[in-house]
Amino acid sequence: MPHSKSYIVEHYVTGTKHGRPFIKKRFDLDLEAVIKRICLQQRVELVAFGAFDDHIHLLVRLRRDLSSAGFMQVVKSITSKWMKQHEPEIKWQTGYASFSVSLSQLRKTEKYVLNQRIKHERLTFRQEIQRFHVIHGFEEDDNSP
Repeated sequence: MPHSKSYIVEHYVTGTKHGRPFIKKRFDLDLEAVIKRICLQQRVELVAFGAFDDHIHLLVRLRRDLSSAGFMQVVKSITSKWMKQHEPEIKWQTGYASFSVSLSQLRKTEKYVLNQRIKHERLTFRQEIQRFHVIHGFEEDDNSP
């Protein structure tokens, strides 16, 4: 095969350090614009962005030569600088969660990411992450948000 093809869709979740609420509704669109610019620069398709007070969700289609870790390092670095301009005390937590998404689950996952404000009317970020741990077979650790 002369050309390599890939379809890599990832769902990323990362939170603010110590669960500090920063991502108020008024910043959603600004933060999304920053992330859209990052994706454009990285040649990554942003399928969906969702945010709540203490965390964000990104649903992206990665290019095959960019690692998850490399992409998230760029996202967290650039958005950290942006956040510090608005709230100097806010930082991202050290890690992030990453989930591969099959084509058959893409629209369902997109809807989930886009409806974060509604979802978190009844579910905390910690409960959400615990649910992901169960669904994806992760072991719970003390450093989870």
